[in-house]
Amino acid sequence: MRTIVPVLETVVETPSTVTVRFDYPAAAAPGQFVMVWLPGDDELPMSLSYAEGALKGVTIKAMGASTRTVLGIVPGARIGVRGPYGNRFDLSPRRILVVGGGSGTAVLAPAAEGAARRGATVVAALGATRADELLFRDRLRGAGCGWRWRRTTARKASTASSPRSSGRASPPSRSTPS
Repeated sequence: MRTIVPVLETVVETPSTVTVRFDYPAAAAPGQFVMVWLPGDDELPMSLSYAEGALKGVTIKAMGASTRTVLGIVPGARIGVRGPYGNRFDLSPRRILVVGGGSGTAVLAPAAEGAARRGATVVAALGATRADELLFRDRLRGAGCGWRWRRTTARKASTASSPRSSGRASPPSRSTPS
């Protein structure tokens, strides 16, 4: 179903991430995605970060020109939506570990909430490049997810003595059979 819908609400989630909420009657479940576009622009596949009845939402991180444009959407603006597509998450297990990082957490939040509503024990392990970019921390805590905050620092391996000093990881060398 391809539809133009009005934006009901925008929520700034982190300094670079916004959630856009809209009415869209198509049934959807945690784990599915929709195609979203601004009139006159290309479609972008976006995971549903909210799928409560007709109220849907996508959470968008500014990564390129199209997503930066979407971040400027205001309530009342019109967007195109098509879908949902993809498989839904299996929320039947009694114990679930949700592991995600950055904008990838958007699709996991409704799954964690849905599983918790069904009585599952849900623990969330989330990552972000900076503490202020950690997405849905309060939302997951509010859903009853187990939570422990630990700050870690990523360190680059020293490449000063390496003949390859690009700073990138390289695959292990392979021996050629003689």
